[in-house]
This record gives sequence, structure tokens and C-alpha cells, in this order.
Amino acid sequence: SRLASLYERGVPDGVHAVRDAEFLEWRYQNPDWRYEAYTAAMAGDPVAGVVTGTQTEDGVTTTNLVDALPLAGGRDRDAGLHEILRTVTDAYADSDLLAYNGTAIPESVLRAHGFHYDGSAPLSRVTSPTKLVAYDITSGDGAWCTGGLDLRDSSSWALSYAELDAR
Repeated sequence: SRLASLYERGVPDGVHAVRDAEFLEWRYQNPDWRYEAYTAAMAGDPVAGVVTGTQTEDGVTTTNLVDALPLAGGRDRDAGLHEILRTVTDAYADSDLLAYNGTAIPESVLRAHGFHYDGSAPLSRVTSPTKLVAYDITSGDGAWCTGGLDLRDSSSWALSYAELDAR
């Protein structure tokens, strides 16, 4: 309920899964991953949360920052995310890979905790980009648009591992 409440504080304009209690309970029942939730508060009021998912396969331990909430926000949220990432990077220092995919955590916060974008050197040499594929199932005027968003524009999407992790 705390994560759902954090979601409601900063709902982005982009296409994303609604983080209500029903979705969150369903999403974090994947038995192949171990999930942990972290929250940060200011003056006793929750301002940010992160859910991690960890899996060991073939001797390689991967920890994903599956979700960061609220998905949009301001200075208090960003300060909370900074503190959570300090805790998470310490807690998962032994993971072989600590990864994040999404737009909720500002790049400056990610960089401050040692995260590197995989679309540029040196990581781009050993990674391949994830492709988002959408099919227009309508016909006529307005195709590829919904709720005022052009689905062909990458800025219309606000996805994280919560939506993308299909493993």
C-alpha cells in the first residue's frame, strides 16, 4: 500500500502500468526473483521507493532496480532516491550486475551511484538495445495516438523493468 501511495504522488504523462495495489501484488509474485522494497521518508512522510529484484542463474547474480516511485516528482523524491540508491548499491555490492531501466530515476542520481548508460562506450560494445514494438490495431485517423500521446514518439512512454522484465 505504501508503494501504491507513492505512485499516486507522481503519475507521469507517458504510457505505463498503473501501480495500484492489485498490479503491485501481482507483479512481485514471480518466484524466479527475490524482491525487496526500500522507501525513504522526510519528517516521517514517505517520499520515494525502489523495488529490487535479484536472481542467480548459471552462477551470475543480477539485481535489477525494477521500479522507482513516484514515477515523476521533485526535489524531495530525488533526495529520497539518492538515499535509497546509497543503501541499494551497498546491499547489492556482491551482485555481478546491478541494472536499471526507466526514466523515474534522474540520470544525475544514477551517475552519482556508479550507474553507466549502456548505449555509449564502453558498455555499448557488449550490450544490445531493447526494442519496444507496438502494433496499431485500429484504422483511420488518429492511429498511433491515444490519450493525446503519439505512441511513435519515445518520450510518450514511461516504462521500467516493472513493465519490461518478461524473464
